[in-house]
Amino acid sequence: MDHVLDIAGRIRSGEGLKASNELYRCLLTASRTVLQERKFETAVRTILGLCTKSIGATVAYVEVSGDDEHELERLFLTYGGSFDSVEPEMTAPIVRLRDKAYWTAQVTYSNVFLGSMFMGREHGQPVSIQNMMFCPMNVHRKTVGVIGLANKETGFSELDAEIAMAFSDIAALSFHNSRTLDKLAESEEKYRLLVENSGDVIFTLGPDFRFAYVSPTVEGLTGYSAEEMMKMNLDGIFSPSSARIVRTAYKRRIRNEKAGHRANDSERWELEHNRKDGSRIWGEVTTRPFRDKNGRFAGIHGITRDISERRRSEAEKARLESQLRQSQKMEAIGTLAGGIAHDFNNILGAIIGYVELALDEIPDGLSARGDLEQVLKSAHRAKELTYRILSFSRRTDPERKPLQVGSIVEETMKLLRASIPTTIKIHQKLEANAGTVLADPTQVHQLLLNLCTNAAHAMRKKGGVLGVRLDRVAVDGKAPAKHIELKRGLYCRLNVFDNGEGMSEETLHRIFEPFFTTKESGEGTGMGLAVVHGIVKSHDGAITVHSSPGIGSTFSVYLPLVEESVAKEIPVGIGSIPKGTEHILFVDDEEALAAVAGETLERQGYRVSVLTSSREALDLFRDRPGDFDIVITDMTMPQITGTELAKSMLQIRPDIPIIICTGYSEGMSEEKATELGIRRFLMKPLVAREVAEAVRALLDRK
Repeated sequence: MDHVLDIAGRIRSGEGLKASNELYRCLLTASRTVLQERKFETAVRTILGLCTKSIGATVAYVEVSGDDEHELERLFLTYGGSFDSVEPEMTAPIVRLRDKAYWTAQVTYSNVFLGSMFMGREHGQPVSIQNMMFCPMNVHRKTVGVIGLANKETGFSELDAEIAMAFSDIAALSFHNSRTLDKLAESEEKYRLLVENSGDVIFTLGPDFRFAYVSPTVEGLTGYSAEEMMKMNLDGIFSPSSARIVRTAYKRRIRNEKAGHRANDSERWELEHNRKDGSRIWGEVTTRPFRDKNGRFAGIHGITRDISERRRSEAEKARLESQLRQSQKMEAIGTLAGGIAHDFNNILGAIIGYVELALDEIPDGLSARGDLEQVLKSAHRAKELTYRILSFSRRTDPERKPLQVGSIVEETMKLLRASIPTTIKIHQKLEANAGTVLADPTQVHQLLLNLCTNAAHAMRKKGGVLGVRLDRVAVDGKAPAKHIELKRGLYCRLNVFDNGEGMSEETLHRIFEPFFTTKESGEGTGMGLAVVHGIVKSHDGAITVHSSPGIGSTFSVYLPLVEESVAKEIPVGIGSIPKGTEHILFVDDEEALAAVAGETLERQGYRVSVLTSSREALDLFRDRPGDFDIVITDMTMPQITGTELAKSMLQIRPDIPIIICTGYSEGMSEEKATELGIRRFLMKPLVAREVAEAVRALLDRK
């Protein structure tokens, strides 16, 4: 301003007050234009017009530095107030004069350009240049352009140079402001697009726990618009537990700030957000504090990222890992149970065998015979128990036979009574004519046990009544209960009901899913009802469930009845044990089993060679293959397994009948045995009648 006053003073002394005041007005107008007009291209037109008016030039133009800050970009020309966008065609002397002004940042002018061609107008008519002045546009000691003035009637002077420089400084300020605002707008647009196109929500939270800014992307996350979110408090935005986390952390930060503990560290939480539709969604919120110009805490900037999919993936991963652990645990239990049952079968085999031998020696009527019969009966019950254990460990194939479900129910309820709390009463109503079903007794036992165990668990806290009802129902094409499809016919219906906690609709939809459980960790496997469902479906039956929270649950199982003729066709194993005189090779590495089996078969009239070594048995058979009429071998033996032994013997003598025995059926079945050429497959513990009938059947067929 002092520079302008000095110029005005010189004008006042040289040309009078009027010219001085006019210069003031022009400079003031130019300055006001900078404040009022944001665009440089518009403002500089006014500034050029005022400059040429103040100096008396008739031609003017402006050049500004481009993006690379080296090339000058010519904007427009003015000829006595008429602006033209024609590109100037400068001669070399004019270019040198301009470049000197640009690179020295000082005004340069020359009054000796008489007759030179400077530029063409719209109609291509050249303009004759008499004199020329260039004024640099300087911003922070950096030249950003030049203003060119030409054709002053009296020629340019030093005073003109100073006046032109004053207008050039104003033009430079306009250029700087305009470019700064352009860059700011460009930056704002870039970040606006970045924010709006980002899937994350960007926000600013003030010390009053209210949003000062929320990006529009919040609507995609929560359903609330940014404007709605700005009016909400923490309790409306987050679930109660998440709101407490934010409020506690925020208060702690404010408290620390007041105590002088200023920290700029970021914080990160996983918070549950309320959605407009009433649902909730998880977001990862990262925040960092910001401060005012005095360094005081002014709030936090934050970013919220939708992590609902990640949470679902993590939950699914945890569920699958839990299922895997449970599956591995079940497999380990099954392996252990199978091993125990296998060894127990061998013990039972010896007990059953020797008791049967003893019974042959004791005449009817003696009390000792009755005692031994009780021992044999108990041994057979133990055999059924091991069969159930092996079935649990998936080492036996289902063996279906006609059976009365009522007997299974009675036996199961006796076993169950000892294992459930006395606060639970058992009521059972079993119809005598419930009928016969073709089923695996072990699986029916497991089905009932699982249903009753679940019912008892539902009443573990308050006690109650566990009810079991068995009856016969006829299906005439209309299902006796909703959601099941049964063929027309007669069914045995087993109802298990309780007055425990009941189940919600959501739970009812999932109860038959493998590994689904509502029990606490360690209380259940999530497999009980899935196994029940599988057993029922494998028997061509159906299962329904009705439940109400706080009232209880009722499970109904429907198993198809078989005709009486089918039931009567099953042999009952009565009459005398078949005998013979043929030569049997018996192989088992368990000495007690081998001894009792050999003696039992000898009492039936057979000649028996008993060996406890599979290798010795193969050597004997290789030496004398024609001496034996049939071979009975255990499957699991050291050195050579029963399967390998059978293969080797069949290679030596393809027509030899072979019976293979095992305490568990993993890796062996009737079908596989037949494929190998083995004639029969028997499960341990062996019973004298079962072995005798199998031997006689094969020998008679031979």
